[in-house]
Amino acid sequence: MLKKRLLPFVLCTCFASASIPSTASTASTPFQSGDRWTAVGDSITHGGQYYVWVYLYQVTRFPELTVEVSNSGISGSDAHGALKRYDWDIQPQQPTVASIMLGMNDVRREIYGDMPETPQLLDQRLYILEGYRSFMTKLVKRLQQDGSRIFLITPSIYDETAKHATEVLTGVNDALGACAAFAAELAKETNATLVDLHGPMTEINAQIQAKDPAASLIKTDRVHPTPPGNFVMAYLFLKSVEAEGTVTSIHIDAPTAKVIEVTNATVEDFSAGKDTINFTLKANAIPFPVGKAQAPALEWVPFQEEFNREILQVTGLTSGEYQLSIDGQVIRSFRSEELAQGVNLALETNTPQAMQSAKVLDLMEAWHQQVLEQRSIASFEYWKLGDLPHPVSIQDAQQHFEAMAEVEPLSSSTIKEDKWFLRYLKIKPNEQAIAVKLNEMSSNIRSTAQPQAHAYNLKAAN
Repeated sequence: MLKKRLLPFVLCTCFASASIPSTASTASTPFQSGDRWTAVGDSITHGGQYYVWVYLYQVTRFPELTVEVSNSGISGSDAHGALKRYDWDIQPQQPTVASIMLGMNDVRREIYGDMPETPQLLDQRLYILEGYRSFMTKLVKRLQQDGSRIFLITPSIYDETAKHATEVLTGVNDALGACAAFAAELAKETNATLVDLHGPMTEINAQIQAKDPAASLIKTDRVHPTPPGNFVMAYLFLKSVEAEGTVTSIHIDAPTAKVIEVTNATVEDFSAGKDTINFTLKANAIPFPVGKAQAPALEWVPFQEEFNREILQVTGLTSGEYQLSIDGQVIRSFRSEELAQGVNLALETNTPQAMQSAKVLDLMEAWHQQVLEQRSIASFEYWKLGDLPHPVSIQDAQQHFEAMAEVEPLSSSTIKEDKWFLRYLKIKPNEQAIAVKLNEMSSNIRSTAQPQAHAYNLKAAN
């Protein structure tokens, strides 16, 4: 009996198999290889990260697909503004896929809050919402005519309920809800894909504030999502498009020493002895790396359970502790009961694949910073040079400002004291170089995200 208890597996002294391929993939992604996705929006897109995390999901889950991503958001923009800049800012991206999230500026927040709701004011609010409907319809149809598939994203929320000092403009979030309802109608009418953020974010925010009235998905300005809030938005995007949740999955039956099922991977060099299992796993994906700034969102949404499953399941083990090593590095020990249920290795930060993913995250964050640099050029030209023919040269910009200064001094009194203009003069000459660098960074991200084969060893801890 003592000898039998020391043996964790009931199996022959050795079992080896040839390559065991993955089961048929049911992987779902809204993108196709060769797609060019541009995210159209306002400041929540311009400076936001929700689309970055969707891109990070895409490149880690489907590293074999080449998808280019660009930002077409501009702070302060609305649907009318997106149409005005379409020819020089959006169409040149030649998007095969376009996501559109607008509304925060369209509703004109300044006409809400603590003020008498006169018939004239109520008429003005309705008139503005009708404008949103008209301009959004034109924008969607323009993009579709140019060959884009559309993701219509309902607006993120305006937080009227967080307990902090910022003035509350009561009614703004309801107006955004009206924008969201219209987006749902427009999606059905134009056969676009609806991504609903507004309803779920309102519910999640209420749940958060039930525990802490000052907490929020949104910054204290009540408008812009926090880093965890942006992550929640990415989660809701993936949920709306029914994205694939499994990174890899392998099920081993210890008593028979057989691989029962493999998903999104190939198993090679499988062998099992009286107290150990060895195999090499070549996955088709790597786990999604959640950064420290985004991690609080994991308490609010089940991202890891739904979209980051890297499952190792071993059934039939003798009760006890089992140590897992990958590529000779000890990861940690698991109880036999945990392994029987299946452990999610995406939650472990010290696996080789997790460390690979962390490198991809670093590259993605650097890419995002470069995107922000690029968008500062477009933002300046939209707000300060919108009437000039595009593309705009530095000479055009200087002549324009000199002419304007003769008529009306700049807010900082002189051109030289206008920091925004000086920054534009510094960055504009690098516009093409920035575009080249972004392409190089995207290629490096995809290259770094390519999965590697890893050697697994599972053995009794004692």
